[in-house]
Amino acid sequence: MNAYGIPRYREINPGVFTCITFPFLIGVMFGDVGHGMLMLMGALYVVINEKKWMNTKLNEIFKILFNGRYVILLMSLFSIYCGAIYNEFFAIPADAFGSRWYLTSINELVYTHRNTSMPYLFGIDPVWKGAENELLFYNSIKMKMSIVVGVLQMTLGIFLKLLNAIHFRHPLDIFFEFLPQVVFLFSTFGYMCFLIFMKWTVAKPSSPLILIVMINMFLPPTPADGVPIQNLYVYDHVLEKKVEGILVIIALICIPMMLIPKPLIIYFQFKKKKSLRERGLIQGDEMIEGQAIDSFVFSEVIVHQVLETIEFVLGTLSHTASYLRLWALSLAHSELATVFWDMLFGPSMTFAFILEGFSFLPNYVRIIISVFGTLFGFMGWFAATIGIILAMESLSAFLHALRLHWVEFQSKFYKGDGVKFAPLSYEKMLQENFDAGGDV
Repeated sequence: MNAYGIPRYREINPGVFTCITFPFLIGVMFGDVGHGMLMLMGALYVVINEKKWMNTKLNEIFKILFNGRYVILLMSLFSIYCGAIYNEFFAIPADAFGSRWYLTSINELVYTHRNTSMPYLFGIDPVWKGAENELLFYNSIKMKMSIVVGVLQMTLGIFLKLLNAIHFRHPLDIFFEFLPQVVFLFSTFGYMCFLIFMKWTVAKPSSPLILIVMINMFLPPTPADGVPIQNLYVYDHVLEKKVEGILVIIALICIPMMLIPKPLIIYFQFKKKKSLRERGLIQGDEMIEGQAIDSFVFSEVIVHQVLETIEFVLGTLSHTASYLRLWALSLAHSELATVFWDMLFGPSMTFAFILEGFSFLPNYVRIIISVFGTLFGFMGWFAATIGIILAMESLSAFLHALRLHWVEFQSKFYKGDGVKFAPLSYEKMLQENFDAGGDV
């Protein structure tokens, strides 16, 4: 208990980090400048009028949105930022900094790269939107972004485990859980993130797929006679294979380091304390890893450590793959917005050109039809944008971001053994303290 009677938490509360990472993941999946601006206007309206609704009885659905108003506000800001990276404004690209490609054949839509070594200043070059290999390109870049974001968040979770171990003074968790876990992650998928940045910057045009490089890293390739092994670095493949071989050895060493030393050290601590108590040098029932000496069972410690090791090693692969949902949701969001634009609003703006063929109609009739056609097309597009993208798509992104935090992120440091989960609420804790006769 602290000075205010508030109980201390057994483990670090991730609320401070989640306030940033949670809306950021939603922004990655919901990346569009236009949709983010609509969401931002709604969130700002609720935040500005929060005092008016604070002490009033709200509709159940609106109450959920009202309680999450600041998360929605941050999510909209991150959505605008990620949408600027994707260069999408209601699924339409903007040529803000001058495309590095120019059209050389209108009939065949052939583009030629400008004679410049400078990339597009910020985000994706607008020429990729509508290109024949658009889906392949966006697939690649969004998939790589998902992996990088996932590895960064899992790394943060492992470092929160370090803070827990320091706070509770568990040196075994530092040396035989945190260190081998972070080294294992960096030796495998941390290296994969390094390859991603290498391919984005200095890799050669003939570089192989990163997935092939990672597979060959653990399963040495056997190329056909006379076929050279492709390498990703700008150097020869010998250096690359040496680096990958060392990383594989380090990753394999980390597994027994997580599995063996901690149970053995705990067992010797148990034997030592039991001997001291039998000689009367210590009194009471000492605790070892949450178990009393009299009820200490070494087999339970072994089983627990085996499960922890298996869960982390296999989870490193499955959790990293789980972050690919960022890629899938982002791609689905973009394609759905493109369909709504192309099928609803886009055709309605071409009424004037279509009606030029109907020369028997007076001009004012064609103008009226064009105006109403554009208006109804806009109304249908706007309704679909609000109802499906801003409502249903954002809810889907919320659910996926929630799962990523609860499973992939918090499993790295949060256990909550024997403690019933309760969301952090200072108001509830202060009220309980006041009801018990304490000061607020």
